[in-house]
Amino acid sequence: EAEAEAEAEAEAEAPQAAPEAEAASDANEMFVLGDEADEEILEIFIEEGGEVHEHINEYLPQLQADYDNLDALLEIRRSYHTLKGSGRMIGATHIGDFAWSVERMLNKVRDGAAKVNDTCITILQDATAMVPGLLKALEDKQPYPLASLRPIIARADAEWQGIAWQPAASETVPQAEAGPAEHEHEPEAEVIEAGLPQQDEEALPQATVEETAAADDAGSAQESETAETIDAELLDIFVSEAEAHIGTFAAFLDQINPGYEDVQVSSDLQRALHTLKGSAYMAGVDAMAKLVAPLESFVKDMANYHTTVDTQMLALFIRGCELLQQQLAQISANHLAPVAGSEAFVDELKQMHAARVESQEAQAEQSSGLADKYTAL
Repeated sequence: EAEAEAEAEAEAEAPQAAPEAEAASDANEMFVLGDEADEEILEIFIEEGGEVHEHINEYLPQLQADYDNLDALLEIRRSYHTLKGSGRMIGATHIGDFAWSVERMLNKVRDGAAKVNDTCITILQDATAMVPGLLKALEDKQPYPLASLRPIIARADAEWQGIAWQPAASETVPQAEAGPAEHEHEPEAEVIEAGLPQQDEEALPQATVEETAAADDAGSAQESETAETIDAELLDIFVSEAEAHIGTFAAFLDQINPGYEDVQVSSDLQRALHTLKGSAYMAGVDAMAKLVAPLESFVKDMANYHTTVDTQMLALFIRGCELLQQQLAQISANHLAPVAGSEAFVDELKQMHAARVESQEAQAEQSSGLADKYTAL
């Protein structure tokens, strides 16, 4: 509180810019994701963001029909919480701040300090309508006008505070119509690689994938690491989703009968491992990401080469699934360190992967050579 008061005093004492100049500057600010963003993780975030948007659209009509539907409210709140955490994890701070304003508004209802009303529902409808445009701008790598988010954030903050919202001059952009900026038509727009100003919020650690990986490389010091470095609710969401993805892996292995022949990896398995890897990186659970990434890469190449699962592969996959289950159990117990045996497993898996790819490429080259000879004859 003392820190917040000091910041408020400093803000009050600071020279204030002319309102007209400040409004013009705000209207021209654009968000652009930095070049350091991982393309594959960004792709997964956009895909999962679309699923979160669908989830909100599933429960919002239920809340609209019954303002006392706490289950629907909690599902919507959790969806915005996921957008907040995942958005900030990949560096899309504008999405994180936007989602946090909606989440905080719903927190007050969840805690019994407020009731859902018509204003709250309208804010949710307008905010939800903006999500596709936010995701599309990231996908197309287009600047996004921050001014289009300010009305939603201001309205949600006003509802959270229990006061009537009074739009400022810079907060008149229609929410549902906002979308990626056509920056070639706005040459004077200020492009920034930063989000909206951070709002007063419960502590939310901002560990990045790179920071987590650096900590992992420290060696034995990682053994004492706990889940205190990750937002607890985001971790709970990750654990719940990871259970389903690892369950898909286990189900694939269970359906392989003794004496099997010509069994190939399924599209469900590829999708599960791919999503698990991306979710682990976004949640900052690096030990899980490092374990599943080589599995996902191997399975992807197996599918591309139409390789069947042989005895050696099956044995390694069974070990991998067991290690993923152990890693998840350890994460659920607030312990983020890699499980014993994971490093040796990854080394062995990479060796088999390289050998199988080399063998497949040699076979392809041999087949191509035979075809050329046949054509020559």
